[in-house]
Amino acid sequence: MGSMSTAPMVVVDMPGRLIGFDRDSDAIPNALADDRLTMVQQDFRFIKKQLQLLEIHEVDGILADL
Repeated sequence: MGSMSTAPMVVVDMPGRLIGFDRDSDAIPNALADDRLTMVQQDFRFIKKQLQLLEIHEVDGILADL
């Protein structure tokens, strides 16, 4: 989870929440320490289920690094 995903939050410096998906267990500890960032160690194909578990009912955008 690198600068590509956190850049929108830093540049705009506005409230929001970023849910990061990464299958690599080594990437999770390297994520930025930010209260707006929630890391999920799974493939983002499970995004719908994870958003339900996090009680997130709508999103403003999705950034996918394929």
